[in-house]
Amino acid sequence: MSVYTTGNWTVDHDITPSTSETHTLTPTKVPRADFSAKGNNGVEAILVNNTGSGLSVSEQLRFAANSVANVYNGSGIPAASQLSAKAGVRTLSEIRVNLLATNSVSGEEVYVPQRAWIVYETPQSPIVTRDAIVYTLNRLLGAALMDTSATSPSLADRVLAEIRGDLDPSTSV
Repeated sequence: MSVYTTGNWTVDHDITPSTSETHTLTPTKVPRADFSAKGNNGVEAILVNNTGSGLSVSEQLRFAANSVANVYNGSGIPAASQLSAKAGVRTLSEIRVNLLATNSVSGEEVYVPQRAWIVYETPQSPIVTRDAIVYTLNRLLGAALMDTSATSPSLADRVLAEIRGDLDPSTSV
């Protein structure tokens, strides 16, 4: 079964998964109206939240894109199987969150910085459509959820296991 068709091209994955179980994730909506532009130089845009003057440390979003001369470098794909145009683009979506932790006994408050990002690299080719991006991001999230409970998939549990040194999903969660 193909992933998608565009023009004369049928694009398929090069794997045969043993199962095709689907997880449903519900990302939190982050309204653009909650953020003000801090900077945009055409290569990178930075937004900070504008939730009021009482906010001590702001949340930050960063979006960036840069050119890649040869997306095939390090891919292991033989030259005969490569597109003739090898140029591509790498995008970044990043969030910096600062959680506020308050000690219930002493009243002490500390910030706990969190940072996460997605980097996406692809050839600049009409063969690459939205379907390719959806397929690849779904595979990334599926891999991040590898071997978590099918009834309650938790990306957070998987990341927490990695933070604690358990990098192989077959031994954790």
